[in-house]
Formats: sequence, structure tokens, C-alpha cells
Amino acid sequence: GMTAQKRAEKPAFQPENHAAPADLWQEKAEKFLAWSQQCLEKNADVLSWLAARGISGETAINYRLGWNQGEKGKDLYRPRRAWGLPEELKDNGKPKMLWIPIGLVIPYIIDGFIQRIRIRRPEGEPRYYVLPGSSMSTMILGRERRAFVVVESELDAVAVVASCPLAGSAAMGSVSAKPDAETYAVLQGSLQILNALDYDTAGAKAMAWWNEQFDQCDRWPVPQGKDPGDAIKMEIDLNSWIKAGLPQALTLEDGGVGKKVM
Repeated sequence: GMTAQKRAEKPAFQPENHAAPADLWQEKAEKFLAWSQQCLEKNADVLSWLAARGISGETAINYRLGWNQGEKGKDLYRPRRAWGLPEELKDNGKPKMLWIPIGLVIPYIIDGFIQRIRIRRPEGEPRYYVLPGSSMSTMILGRERRAFVVVESELDAVAVVASCPLAGSAAMGSVSAKPDAETYAVLQGSLQILNALDYDTAGAKAMAWWNEQFDQCDRWPVPQGKDPGDAIKMEIDLNSWIKAGLPQALTLEDGGVGKKVM
């Protein structure tokens, strides 16, 4: 890390605070999510697609992943006001509807409260769609764990946490995104951060920021492919890859082998 003096010259990073979504939105989101979970349980194709990315049926249930199958093969549209969202008018003066596209439903839940619903659409742009009314808080899973793997996609975060009992994961959404206040505090208190963000030019720049903020952060790309989802398809064992980057203090408890603490 940098010396204290070097650090003092720079204005300190101020992470954002995100409020949880409103009550009515929570209620609707909970009903929608419970229904989409039932749809996923019946959808063998999507379940096997998830399994290929390191997310078993059991893990899908644990993290409440779902499948929005729509109605009669079409996306859902609902009155925005029914979800407690402010009315928006179209050019013709009619109220805009809330669009809930068909796709994989990826919720972010903290202490039973749904913070966000993201939908990964099977095709079309945008590929990932955040349901209006969601909070943009950083997804951090396994927050009680002592080490964390930083990844881009939320599905990768789920796969990481499911594969290695010693590490949590933070999903940044993009290489250049910064953690919010809650995630920043959890990461600050950790023993080890393994940064697996894609290391292109943007990634190299981002990595400098991570190293500046966290002394316990190491660059830790997957051995093959560009991200954990990719690596799993190439039959890389995520658990071994993560454990190899952890301090011995953590892996000894688990009976595994990790890197020595200097």
C-alpha cells in the first residue's frame, strides 16, 4: 500500500450510501420473485444453463434466483403506480407501464429485504435490465466471511460463494465501478481481497485504485478465461483457485493449503 503521507494528499474516497426500496415495491418484488422461483424450478433448460456456470439447483434456491417466464410467451407489463413508482407519461399522454422482461431473475437481498431485481434477458439489448425502483447497492455475498473475491457479474459472485466456504464475493457490475459504503466497510474489515476483475486497460487502471484503498488486496485473475463463469466452463475448480490466494490463517482452519502470511 501507499505511505500514510502519500495517502493524506489525496481526498479520501467517499463511498455512496443506498437506501432500500420502498415498502410497496418490496411487497410486489417479493411476490414476483416467489413466483419466478417456482418457474425456475420447472425450467430444466435454465437450470442446466446455471449448472454449467457453477450454480446448482440448491444454490439457485439459496440465493433465490428465478425465471420470469412472462405471460403467453410475452414480457410482463404492469402499472408503475401498482409498484409504488411515480407515474411517467408517454409522448401520447398515456401512462408508461413498468416493463418486466422475460429472463433470469437475479435478486439482491439483505436481511430478507429485496434491494434489487436484475433480469438477464435471453436475447436483445439491454442484456441486463434492472427493475425500476431497485437500489443500486453493491452486491456483497457471504459478508460474514473473512476473505472476498471481487468479480464483475452477480452470477459469478453467486458461483464463487457457493464454491468456496471461506470467501465471500462482491459483484461490481463493471470493472470501473466502486463499492458502496456498506460493501466498502465489509471489505475494509477483511483479511484478504482477491481481485478477479478482467485485466484489460480499464482493469489495470481499476486495480491501481483497489490497491490504493485496500492493503490486503491482490490481483487474482482466474487461471483460464476472463471471469469465473468462463473458468468453470473450462473445468477450473473455483474452490482451489480461491484457496490458493488465501492467507494460511484462513485455510488452516479449513484444512486446505493457502499462501503464507508475510
